[in-house]
Amino acid sequence: MKVISVKVPEWVSEQEAELWIAEGLGRTISKRLILEALAKGIPVDEKAFEETREEVWTEVKRKYIKMGLI
Repeated sequence: MKVISVKVPEWVSEQEAELWIAEGLGRTISKRLILEALAKGIPVDEKAFEETREEVWTEVKRKYIKMGLI
């Protein structure tokens, strides 16, 4: 894993900074996975949306575990 230096205000803890980065990664990963699913032509109804959302969050969780974030 890559280590970088980030300047944050004094009141920001290391854990908060890690969570902020994880949230940003989650949005990026989610967007990519959703766009891939849409490109495959998933139907746009509530059931398909919920199934796709669950698949995306499962993948995000797997990537977070792999990165050591959770």
